Amino acid sequence: MNDHELDIILKKSLQPDVSVDDTLFNEKEELKNMKPMWIIKPAIALVACAAIVFSVFTFNNNANVTTNNSSQSTDTTNAFALKVKAVGKQVIELKKDVSIASRYGEVGAWGGGENDDNNYETDYYETFPIACEGNNIDKITYSINNGSFQIINVKGDGFVVDGEKVAPLDKGGILPKSCSDRGITNMEDMLAENYEEGYYSSFTVDPDFQESEDVIVNICDNLTVDEETYRKIWCFSVGPYKDKDISKLSKEENIKMLELVKEGMNDVLSNVVINCTVTYRDGTTESKEIGVTKIVVTPEEAKTLEGFKNKKVKVPSLYTAYKAL
Repeated sequence: MNDHELDIILKKSLQPDVSVDDTLFNEKEELKNMKPMWIIKPAIALVACAAIVFSVFTFNNNANVTTNNSSQSTDTTNAFALKVKAVGKQVIELKKDVSIASRYGEVGAWGGGENDDNNYETDYYETFPIACEGNNIDKITYSINNGSFQIINVKGDGFVVDGEKVAPLDKGGILPKSCSDRGITNMEDMLAENYEEGYYSSFTVDPDFQESEDVIVNICDNLTVDEETYRKIWCFSVGPYKDKDISKLSKEENIKMLELVKEGMNDVLSNVVINCTVTYRDGTTESKEIGVTKIVVTPEEAKTLEGFKNKKVKVPSLYTAYKAL
C-alpha cells in the first residue's frame, strides 16, 4: 500500500470531511526492516506499517495569540484552575474523571512498527492544550512521568523560563501556526527561520506568557508495546481489519474499529500523568494532575458531550481528551 492509497482510505473511512490538502509529508529515509509510516491529519493519525518512515509536520491553526495578565486577578487568595482549549473554540475547566475533547483533538501523530529486535514500537505526538489561570501566580511548572514535552518556539522569546531537557525523539512533530503563515513546512526550514525545538521532562513558564502563535507544546514518546496493544492500534493493517476495505465499513463497524484503536492507544496513554505545580508569589506551591485519553465520539453523542456545543460531528471520530486526576 502506498501513501496515496492509504490517504484515500483514511480520508474516506476515518474522517471523510477532511481535505487531503491539510496533510504534509516529508520522506526521511528508507529502513532495512519494517518501520512505521508517519502521518499527521487534522483527524485521526492512523497508518499502516511500511518500509519507509516519514518525518511529518502539520500546523496548529487554532493557536491563540499571547495573552497578558490572563492568569492573575485582583483577588488576594492563592488559587489556580486548569483549563483545556476544547472543541468549538471553548475553554473549559478540567474536572475529575471527565474527559474534555481537545480543540486539537483530531490532530496527532502515531507511528508503529517492528524494530530490529522483533519488538513492537509505538511513537506518538499530541498537542498539549492546557491553560492555567489563577491568583497570585509567580510561575507554572509542568512535568510528565512518561515521555516528554516537545516545545517549538522562537529563539530568545523567553517562553521556557526553566526546564529539564531530555534527548530528542527526532521523529516529527506539530508546528506553530506562525510557521504556516510564513510558509514553513519542515523542520529544517523552521530551524533556519529562528525557531528552536527542545524536549523536556519538565518546563516552567511565566503565567503571563503561556501561549502564542509562535509556540507549540506537544507531548510525545517512543516506547515498546506488547503485540496485543500494537495490533489494536494498527487493527486495519495488521489486526482484524487488515483484509477489509475499511472505506466501505458500515457506521457500526467503523465505530467498532475506532473503539479497538482507542483501546490500544489508551493502553499507552493510561500510563501518562502530567503534573502542574504552581508557585505563588509568597513562595508556597500547589499541584494538580492531568490525564490524557482517547475517546470515540459519534454525531449522536456529540450533542450531549461537554465541549461540543459549537462543533458539528458528521461521522464517528477519535478525539484526544484531557481530564483532571
